[in-house]
Amino acid sequence: MALEGSYDLTRFALDAEAEIQRLNAQIDLFWKQELALYRQAGLQDGMRVLDCGCGTGYLLHKLRGVFPNLHCTGIEVDERLVAVARRTGGGRERWQIFQHSISSLDFPDDAFDLVVARLVLEHLPDPVAALKEMRRVLRDGGKAVVIDNDFDLHERTWPDSPALGDLYEAYRRARRRDGGNPCIGRELPGLLKAAGFGSVDLSLLAAHSHVLGDAAFLKAEGSGIPAQLVKTGYLSPDTLDRIGGQWRSMLSRRHHAIFRMLFAAVGEKGAVAPALDSDLESNVTTYTASSSSGSVEPALVSVDRLRRFILETLANELKADAETLPTGESLIRSGVDSMAAMALCSRLESQFGVTLSLADVLCDSSIDDLARKVLSLAPAGDFA
Repeated sequence: MALEGSYDLTRFALDAEAEIQRLNAQIDLFWKQELALYRQAGLQDGMRVLDCGCGTGYLLHKLRGVFPNLHCTGIEVDERLVAVARRTGGGRERWQIFQHSISSLDFPDDAFDLVVARLVLEHLPDPVAALKEMRRVLRDGGKAVVIDNDFDLHERTWPDSPALGDLYEAYRRARRRDGGNPCIGRELPGLLKAAGFGSVDLSLLAAHSHVLGDAAFLKAEGSGIPAQLVKTGYLSPDTLDRIGGQWRSMLSRRHHAIFRMLFAAVGEKGAVAPALDSDLESNVTTYTASSSSGSVEPALVSVDRLRRFILETLANELKADAETLPTGESLIRSGVDSMAAMALCSRLESQFGVTLSLADVLCDSSIDDLARKVLSLAPAGDFA
């Protein structure tokens, strides 16, 4: 089966066996919090669980240790990982591993009680299509749990290790080249809504070396990915040396700390999926996946509707009446502060795929000016 997206075991890290161990260690790193999350999502013994992109099968193995009567099914596109996941099952009953793509699941509708995609969506060119498939195979009332990275908000240390920023920038460029989105974590709730899920919730999973110890982090990170980035030209050997030196220096400091975070979102099938703007139903856009920019493909929108969208957004941020905000005056004179301006920029980008700077909003722009500007910058070019 052809691999899809930006994860390929043979290319992702320099040593495949070490990468397999790293995949397992990443589950151990967040296991206590993840288990609580699965329980909160309603997981009970005897349920039917599907792990999409199951890798080595280690997550299912850990869940089976807590819920011995689970019906465990995993799918994985990588042939080598499929073999590993089948061995992980050890011949147990109610354990099935298939070589399937998450974008085209070979299961009937309503087949599972819980579907998980852990560190998978960041590697896919069309995460919404994958989420729609996950929703299809869930029973009504079933939950999807999606967990992913955001490499703008990845691992941090004390003392600070500045060269880690260079490593993560190299990683982001490599993953985007391969069709992935390494900063997808922040987008998970919106992607679930776009796929039709309701009752969407978001949690942040945090791991800290003063709780788990250094060894857990060293196993979960490894050196295979940085070495591969050097081999493929994304990271210079000198930078890798700086990373290693700063890492060793950090570990030698008393009370040093390592911190890492994951985004975890949960959505329910059958619950009413609220519009992305419940008060502005006419402005709701249809999400389409964009592997590199996270933009959306907007429906037909007029200047008047954009003006109303901006008014309602700012009124909500300022706790003001939209009718009292002048549309022709400078926003900064109307009391719009930097926080409200940032919120507006974020909403415009997520809703219409248009990126504005704070200067665009605050430097003598009016609501009318912004509506016309968004119309002119819309990526689809079909605003009316």
